[in-house]
Amino acid sequence: MPRSAAELHSDALAIWHAGLNAVRSDRLVTQNVHIEGDWLLVGDRSVADELRVPLASTGRIAVVGAGKAGAGMAAGLLEALGPQVIAEKCVAGWLNVPADCAPLSSGEGGSRSESGEGLLDSRNTVHLHPARPAGINEPTAEGVFGAEKILGIVGSLDPSDLCFCLLSGGGSALLPAPVSGVSLEEKQFGAESPYLVRDLTAEAQALRKLGRNDEAAKLEQRTQALHSAQTNPN
Repeated sequence: MPRSAAELHSDALAIWHAGLNAVRSDRLVTQNVHIEGDWLLVGDRSVADELRVPLASTGRIAVVGAGKAGAGMAAGLLEALGPQVIAEKCVAGWLNVPADCAPLSSGEGGSRSESGEGLLDSRNTVHLHPARPAGINEPTAEGVFGAEKILGIVGSLDPSDLCFCLLSGGGSALLPAPVSGVSLEEKQFGAESPYLVRDLTAEAQALRKLGRNDEAAKLEQRTQALHSAQTNPN
């Protein structure tokens, strides 16, 4: 007997959610980070090259990184380490993330993520820094500030310390660190290549399809301004 439209719709949603759950950033991290006795294990447990770190000789543990999946990855790592290791190893760190993945406001217990994954509460010591506005994938002064914080954390580590670097999509625009002699403005201008108008147009169209019209309108305004600047430079 043919399945009804409602049943097919339900099947499609189940397949969609199963696919999303299989690649949740918090889940992927917890599947690859484990505590066994006095050992920290990192990697696929089914292969021989799994990294084994003795906790007894490990100093503090730092967590740094950037990307759109940063909140979920950080939450997964903290879950995998557990409260005892977090306390004993003074686990702390800084991740640059888009503004819509950072904490809602000071005092609110959680970070927002459209997928609902990996919520961090206000007690956690891994700071989620809003390094760029949502939907604007280019370097910002807030991103530079966060990158400097991350460099400071890494630079303060001792040989016995351990550092997790959590990188995901969008990390390049979230970690701007202009070299000496190059300003942020020059870096931003360099990002405005002839391909940017095309990319922003495609992103705006995708946002429209998702019903995120306000974000799409902002991108469309920027696209028009860039196109005008490129076609009428004077």
